[in-house]
Amino acid sequence: MKLYLKNTKEKNKPECIRVQLNVMLCIPILFFFLWSSSASARVTQSTSAEGITLQFTLPELTVSETVRDNVRYHEAHYADCHFTAEPGNPKVPVTRLMLGIPATATIEAVDISAAPTESRSGVRLVPVSIFDVHESDSQHSASQRWVESGSAYQSNTGNPSYPGLPLARVIREGYIRSQRVIALALYPVQYSPKTRQLRLYSRFTVNIRFSYSRQSSVNSFQLRGSLSESGSSLTERLSLRGKLTTDNFLESEAFERALSHQLLNAEQAAHFRAPRPQVPAAPTLVSNNGNGNPRYKLFVGETGIYAVTAESLARDWGVELIGTNPERFRITQGNRDIPIYITGAEDRKFDPGDTIFFLGHKPRNPYSRWNIYWLTLHNDRVRTRVPQLTASPTDPTATQIPTFRSKVNFEEDHLTNNLEFVYSDNKHKWFEENDFWYWDGIKNGGDAAEMRLEFPLYDVAKSFDPSHISVELQGGTPVPHQILVSVNGVRIEVAEWNQQDTLTVERFLRTWNILKDDTRGELNVLSLARVDDNVDEDTTRYPYHVYLNRFSVEYTRLFRAVADELWFRSPTEDDTSRTQLPGGRKLQYKIEAFRDPGIHIFETDGTYLTARLRGFAIETDITRTGMYNALFQVPDTRKTQFIAVSDTALRQPESIEIVEPTDLATATHGADYVVITHPKFLAAAERLAGWRETSGGGGYRTKVVTTDDIYNTYGDGGVSPKAIKDFLTHAYQSWTPPAPTYVVLLGDGTYDFRGIDTEIHTEPPELDGYIPTHYIRTDSFGRTASDHWYVTISGHDEFTDMYIGRLSAATVSQADAIVNKILDYE
Repeated sequence: MKLYLKNTKEKNKPECIRVQLNVMLCIPILFFFLWSSSASARVTQSTSAEGITLQFTLPELTVSETVRDNVRYHEAHYADCHFTAEPGNPKVPVTRLMLGIPATATIEAVDISAAPTESRSGVRLVPVSIFDVHESDSQHSASQRWVESGSAYQSNTGNPSYPGLPLARVIREGYIRSQRVIALALYPVQYSPKTRQLRLYSRFTVNIRFSYSRQSSVNSFQLRGSLSESGSSLTERLSLRGKLTTDNFLESEAFERALSHQLLNAEQAAHFRAPRPQVPAAPTLVSNNGNGNPRYKLFVGETGIYAVTAESLARDWGVELIGTNPERFRITQGNRDIPIYITGAEDRKFDPGDTIFFLGHKPRNPYSRWNIYWLTLHNDRVRTRVPQLTASPTDPTATQIPTFRSKVNFEEDHLTNNLEFVYSDNKHKWFEENDFWYWDGIKNGGDAAEMRLEFPLYDVAKSFDPSHISVELQGGTPVPHQILVSVNGVRIEVAEWNQQDTLTVERFLRTWNILKDDTRGELNVLSLARVDDNVDEDTTRYPYHVYLNRFSVEYTRLFRAVADELWFRSPTEDDTSRTQLPGGRKLQYKIEAFRDPGIHIFETDGTYLTARLRGFAIETDITRTGMYNALFQVPDTRKTQFIAVSDTALRQPESIEIVEPTDLATATHGADYVVITHPKFLAAAERLAGWRETSGGGGYRTKVVTTDDIYNTYGDGGVSPKAIKDFLTHAYQSWTPPAPTYVVLLGDGTYDFRGIDTEIHTEPPELDGYIPTHYIRTDSFGRTASDHWYVTISGHDEFTDMYIGRLSAATVSQADAIVNKILDYE
């Protein structure tokens, strides 16, 4: 028995607010326009290519009494201040500023000259409130509480102050389009929770010093002298300049206006702008080869051998390829060539009756029900073909292989969890690293303490080889778990783990007859039984104590097809059945129980087809009426896998679409206002864009782009937030300047993009008007939607480089109504 524990809890990580809301959030502190450049705190600055000097003067501090949760506290503030925002820690007034700095500069040091000038005792600052979100009957409500529970109250040594020294800190750095910026926080008020004392720094100086590498040019950022600004309001000191032009870029008026209001040193910082990046090409697919031919988009839902015939292409999908030279055919998935076998290709004509075979795989995309494969035509001969291997059963000395080791994976998705107690070092990769959908589970606080799941196994062979089972469990509640795992009444292990971690239980079964055989009408039962009595009181937010994610069973199996299909592999040295195989001999395989004599056998590495077997024998099964067997021989040196399938078990794509070439990946476009719409709402999107082009609507250059065009050009054809961001990145970097300023997403979002809950989604969301959102991890929500991510393009930071909004239409009538309201109002 083996236990594999995925410890997702950070060491000493404080527990956070438990919230389970599926909402479209943007993180407010990440939006640059929420940062103040107000000079009410009397901040003066002097900027040069060598650094920035700030002089800070604290306005009058006001301390007043307040009562929260029947406790008497104090609140402190000064004019135009912000506040610390850590829940459970003191609410202390601060000043936050944004400054522009040279693109190639390194911040060498932040020097501070200051001394406390005043102390005030007997002050109990109110803590930052904690919000709790409650769910009842699918309705959400929030409550607020004030608790002195943060780290500032936990110190047992010394007399630490909060927020603590230094008095000035660079808390964020990045780019807003071409302007490199830093966010600077000033902490003139320090508070000691232990002594309940305030210390004030009424005046201090901050020197931010720059340095440059030898490769960067200081001269290109040198200002015409060192200018200093002072006064009570930034807007009084700076006038709008419209569109700013430099040697390399043209910036939009809206961003010039925003930067002039938000940067304390806006006029000087304008000379620090980075040149526009030189982009050689858009990140498009290899299959989009630009030869002017249409592409054919194949939708694949399950794993198996796919057969695409000349007749079905023409009859069912309107794809006329009859008479085309099949040497030009190419199938790709992503940027990978897929090996194919084409019958009848010898005459260099794709004739009626000819068929394209390839191995297709079910999707692993959390945003789509389908995996996308592309059939394209190339002017040159394509060489990614599946070779043929002669497998005639002609050697009488060949060794018969009686059984093989089969590993069967079981997984279904029915339940979901936001996993707010699963942590990651990278909140943007967190969604990709975790699985949020599960098969079944044991309810939190429910009467049933056991979950039983029936599953079939076929043609279980009598063998001394121990069977192996692996079960992946997921914690649902933020409490310890203790679960007894059993198969067919046989104890596997008592699994113990904590909170929302993942645990894998593995064990070899002692005897083969523990497993039941469905061909004899017997089903196996996997049981999860709750041993612990830990319950989280919020059963609405945490409906399940633990979840079953997936499991697999490996056992020794007979060579019999099920539903006219069998996946099997050649013996390996690890097989404990140990059929003794003399080297240099042939192995003989006999696959029984086919109902259709049109049998195909392929060799595979598990990902692609590597060979098509020919010359094998098909015989009538004399012991079973209407059944057929396939017999073949291959050298024992071929350690590989095989797929045997009849004509009736071959799969066909669920849909095939003709995709005409577009110019979306070129640099010939230009727009201020981009509408990304689901094709379902194209008419409404075009009306909105048409209005925005008029003087009454803003007089913008506009561009309407469908999600289908984006997925087909910048992704693998499937639904993908990354494809949307790649498109916006290309538009920002390559389109006629200025780069787009506004982005509108016309289409609703959903956490269930595959439409697993069919009561909510009668059609797949990707076909029904939905546009995906990117997911990040937040402490309060776990899985959190963030359209904000789409427009974080310039630099590696979270400052937005375009303004983005979503019109959450779910139907055509809703889209029309939204656009009508906008037009009527404006």
